[in-house]
Amino acid sequence: MKAIISHMGFEFKSVIRDKTLLLMNYLFPLAFYFMMQAIMPSINKEFSKYMIPGMTVFAVMVSTLLSMPNPIATSKEKGIYRSYKIYGVPLKSVLLVPVITTMVHITIVSIIILITSTSFFGSTFPKQFLNFCLVYFISLFAFAGFGTLIGVCSPNNRVTVLLAQVIFIPSMLIGGVMMPTEMLSQNMQKISKILPTTHCMNALGALAFNKKPVYSISSSIIVLLLGGILSFALAAYLFTWDSKSDKPIKNLLGLAALLPYIISIFI
Repeated sequence: MKAIISHMGFEFKSVIRDKTLLLMNYLFPLAFYFMMQAIMPSINKEFSKYMIPGMTVFAVMVSTLLSMPNPIATSKEKGIYRSYKIYGVPLKSVLLVPVITTMVHITIVSIIILITSTSFFGSTFPKQFLNFCLVYFISLFAFAGFGTLIGVCSPNNRVTVLLAQVIFIPSMLIGGVMMPTEMLSQNMQKISKILPTTHCMNALGALAFNKKPVYSISSSIIVLLLGGILSFALAAYLFTWDSKSDKPIKNLLGLAALLPYIISIFI
């Protein structure tokens, strides 16, 4: 247990010391948040009032999809994990420590967004705060699973960026972060259910802000939980201690993490 805590402390400090990780975990999501606050109200007068869910989910996406996979892929590519294996570091520590430390960083950023948006910009504070926290951590769990799986399946940083963007860009466009899902056509609304952001925004809006849900709330929660569980299970199964042991064809099994989201389209 002491070894895991020590490992977590090292990982936490490494984010603060590493300029790239500091940028992706703190500076980029916060800069984007303040930029959107400066631009969007002139386009959508209601943006400031209801921006907490979207900006929080955006911060979660940036840290878990764009930041977390790279250190995992790099450690595997450079043989760092091989030395971990030699010294008896367990697999659960290798996978869980980056996830937990990333969750801590994201939560700090989310608290900053929550406080500043309500204090300075007049945003609506979650009417059901406990529900907000519950859905937030479920969403964080689902995205952290994706981020871990991407890092495990990627042989290098170039591939992690590519795989992350496959989820990140559509999420920004049709996942409800920048534009309400109900503004999409019926067909696009169905397609958007393949994205975790759609379910996050649906559950957050309905449970925390008493907004009318676009889809079944219980379905969104179940899909996020199943997606997270399946992602972590596949990450543990597909994990290799170095990139030389990677089997690209076997890593295609990671696509199975999308099954709960794909099934939700037909429900």
